[in-house]
Amino acid sequence: ARRDEERRREEERRREEESIREQEEEGQRRRESVRRKEEERRIRDQQQLDEDNLRKQQDEENREAERRRQAEEREAAQRRQADERRREDERQRDEERRSAEERRKEEENQRRIAENEIRMAEEKKIEEERRLAEQKRIEEERRLAEERRKE
Repeated sequence: ARRDEERRREEERRREEESIREQEEEGQRRRESVRRKEEERRIRDQQQLDEDNLRKQQDEENREAERRRQAEEREAAQRRQADERRREDERQRDEERRSAEERRKEEENQRRIAENEIRMAEEKKIEEERRLAEQKRIEEERRLAEERRKE
């Protein structure tokens, strides 16, 4: 009976040790499971952080590229406007030069016309003076001839 009691106690002790060992193993498995889940969560969090950082970097690069593109468009528009103003200024200067040349030619033409009119008037005056002088000479000759005839 004593041996049965010792065997029973030994069996109970072994069962308790087995139970303790199983509880410790279960605890170890739980701790390992928790550790793995935490590691997976940490890895996921790091991946998410990396993705967020990459997305932020790409967004910033895209914004910078857009700013550069807009700046280039503004500069190109300013260059086009400056070119257009330059062409318009040049066209206006050309028009002013043509107008000035036309005015100069018209003034030169008017001056020539006026000179011709003055010259023609002077020639007419000289011709009239010659005619009058000739008429006077003829009248003087007639008078002299008339006087000689009377004498």
